[in-house]
Amino acid sequence: MFHSGPSGARFLSVRRNAALALLFLLAGVAGLSARPQPGSTRQAGESRPDPGFWKLPAAVQPMPAAQGSRELLDAPSRALVQSGADAYCTLMVEFSSPAAREAFRAPGVTVYSAFQQFADVFVPGTAKPEGGSCDEAAIKAIYGAPGLLGIQYGRIVQVEPPPLLKRGAATRAVPEEVVRGGIAGVKGKGVILVVFDSGLDFRNPDFITYDAAGRPTSRLLYLWDPTSNAWDTQKLGGAAPFSYPNGASLGTLYTREQLTAELRSAGPRIPITDEDGHGTGVAGVAAGNGNNARGKGYQYIGVAPEADIIAVRNGWSYQEYSFLLNAVIGWVDQVAQRAGEPVVFNCSCIFDLYGDHDGNSVQERQLNARFADNVRGRAIVISAGNEQLNGYHSRKRIADRSRAAQLVWAAPKDGGVLRLYVRNADGTAFDGQDLVLDGGKSADGKPLDLSRRWAGPVPLSNDHLTALAVPGGWSGVWLWSKSGKDATVDAYVAPGAFDIVHRSPENTVGLPGMARQAITAGSYDWNDQFDQGGQKLTVVDVCGGVMRIGELSCYSSVGPGRDPSFVKPDIVSPGQWFTASYAKQPNGQGVNAPHPWSVDTSGNYVLFNGTSASAPYTSGIVALMLEKKPALTVGEIRGLLHKYATQDSYTGKTPNPSWGYGKLDLGAVRAILNAIR
Repeated sequence: MFHSGPSGARFLSVRRNAALALLFLLAGVAGLSARPQPGSTRQAGESRPDPGFWKLPAAVQPMPAAQGSRELLDAPSRALVQSGADAYCTLMVEFSSPAAREAFRAPGVTVYSAFQQFADVFVPGTAKPEGGSCDEAAIKAIYGAPGLLGIQYGRIVQVEPPPLLKRGAATRAVPEEVVRGGIAGVKGKGVILVVFDSGLDFRNPDFITYDAAGRPTSRLLYLWDPTSNAWDTQKLGGAAPFSYPNGASLGTLYTREQLTAELRSAGPRIPITDEDGHGTGVAGVAAGNGNNARGKGYQYIGVAPEADIIAVRNGWSYQEYSFLLNAVIGWVDQVAQRAGEPVVFNCSCIFDLYGDHDGNSVQERQLNARFADNVRGRAIVISAGNEQLNGYHSRKRIADRSRAAQLVWAAPKDGGVLRLYVRNADGTAFDGQDLVLDGGKSADGKPLDLSRRWAGPVPLSNDHLTALAVPGGWSGVWLWSKSGKDATVDAYVAPGAFDIVHRSPENTVGLPGMARQAITAGSYDWNDQFDQGGQKLTVVDVCGGVMRIGELSCYSSVGPGRDPSFVKPDIVSPGQWFTASYAKQPNGQGVNAPHPWSVDTSGNYVLFNGTSASAPYTSGIVALMLEKKPALTVGEIRGLLHKYATQDSYTGKTPNPSWGYGKLDLGAVRAILNAIR
């Protein structure tokens, strides 16, 4: 089954089957990745994982890539495979040098975006209701390319052939004061804010300006909807910045002029552009102008209400177009160069919860290259994630058998995969032969099958990975070091969770938030008040407790990550709770059928929280910084945030894995802006 949408593009996902999950994991180590887990829920909009893996060095002999590519698994969806539709595998590839990337040629492989040594490519594929595959010859050609360093798989996307038409171009606390409507006259003017999310309701007045005669003008420079084939089929909007190998446009691109014409037209022609509402809420926190609350003093105005906006949909509930992130950055960079404006990218999204957590995925390494310290007028802010209490991580110290460590976990009915990343305490490379797994049992008392596993070194680190397929229900195992050397084990179970006494909140920042050069934002509690039904209500935190204003949000993912050379998150910003812009359908009906209690009295705003909210707040602050000094470098922006972040009784001494360098409260924002000359 495939997750479908208006464009007819469909994506394969992973079924919860332990044996096949391990096969996919093994293929992932050879270059493939797992798909999002079906049935997973979104907390504050962040979806389940899309893990990627590094290609192993030649000295290690993984399963051949082609073998793994025969089994790409599926998840529940809205439609079956279309007959006659084209299918493509999406890959992110890294070479040893820009020259090696430029020299790369392979039959059937289409490079649609490239930067330095990185390339994002399409490979022909096939799609069936029971699964799909990638073209073996093309995959082998990529693996045989000179200078190949790493491969990360994205999705299999199915797209209709283009039509034969001519193509064109608790106790209520006083809310903490936060930045709204800019500060000291700085409102983000002349800065582009990019929202890479579920879309944006461009008809929402918070993203419209009105002249004296009441005529609307869209604040969006562009709205790119990869899920829509409105351009190819109806000639609405324009061609997207990229095309599929078969010539079909990779969605539809609308300009400010086209969006404004739609706003001034008698009836709607452009289809819905945010079916989830998450992206509209994100944009409202960062840059909404508060027009929907004009009668209440624009009380829900965003941080940078005069910023220009570019919105790019990353799919539906599974973020199916997450593979486009770096391609979007490259395209927007060209737009910004022509406009002469600085840019801040906001990604309130987590693509992978269960990967290496060391910042070395191909996607994260390309982000590091695009946002090098000396790059001027650019920044990217990414959510840390909402996984602190989800229980999918456990950290253990092991040595000899007398100091063995126990792991106990539960997996869903169809099983899951247990991953063990092991590193010697002295930092030296861990010998995989030194790890002993023993005494494993499942809930029914049967011995745990320890034969269904893969083991090998983790590239670009001294870690060793052992991956084990585990059955559904409760299971456990003992771990120790045969040599007796002290070592640390970071264990991840997916899908599933460790017993409460075995789970560890640290190292839960997900991909791409572990990118060293990104500004990764955690969340703290700043407000427990909400105007609903004409009354001021008190809301509790999402974990069910009474909030303490100023405290770290109960869900905010914790670092520092498995690479000890840098700390994540970078900073923690206001996240719980915002009242944010509410997305609606063209007929005025609200999207995503939220609980009535989550919609405010006016019907135009909704409760919104999570690191999905703290990230756009941070992005709005960065937009203010760039208005003051458009030539700020990535290194200067991160340095100012780190230097002036607040330390208080909640944060303790910083930097630390929970708060990063501290809190982005109002005092920190004022200090940062005052320091910019």
